[in-house]
Amino acid sequence: MTDLILWPCSARKDGIPRSVLTAGPKVETFLDEDYARKLLDARKVELGSSINSRFLPAIDLYAGHLYEVEGFREAVKTAISQGTDCLVLSGGYGLVRADEEIQVYERKMQDARTWNKHFVLASIFGNYLARRRPSRVFITLSKSSYGKVLFDDTERPRFSLPPDLQLFVYFPNDLSGGSPQQEVPKMQGNAVRDLIRNNMVPDLRWRRVDG
Repeated sequence: MTDLILWPCSARKDGIPRSVLTAGPKVETFLDEDYARKLLDARKVELGSSINSRFLPAIDLYAGHLYEVEGFREAVKTAISQGTDCLVLSGGYGLVRADEEIQVYERKMQDARTWNKHFVLASIFGNYLARRRPSRVFITLSKSSYGKVLFDDTERPRFSLPPDLQLFVYFPNDLSGGSPQQEVPKMQGNAVRDLIRNNMVPDLRWRRVDG
């Protein structure tokens, strides 16, 4: 059984590696040629003139509240070493593997011009699933602009699901009275970390969704 986890990027990118991680393959190497072209063409539009910075694995570059959850990065790197696909939904890069090297950029999903057009990013993700054929997929996104890229208003996926794939989603709602920009990412980071620590056995936060 193979698993895939997907979560959002963050606005903060400090560019400081926290531990040594061997860079993994680029996400487009797992796409059919036409989908890889769509991804790279859209990136040219969204990334524009990215800040000239060193390349770092995405899991080390991002530095928002989700990524600062205690034990999150370590758990993700453990999952990667065990063969779990770990992906990030990015306003600039679209779809990126957590161990894929990227540069600092400035593009929020709500400002992106291409990813939602004709559901291009959802179709790219669907092609990735078709090529990789994971048994289970775990996705945590907010219901804002990031969630709308891959799901409709009823939380149904906009991407195609391969036969026999099990899809689990977690759309956290901040009921603490805190700042959604802080608390929701923390809830997502905790959910991903705990999932990995629990040997990929989902708890009640993860809801099964049919395609």
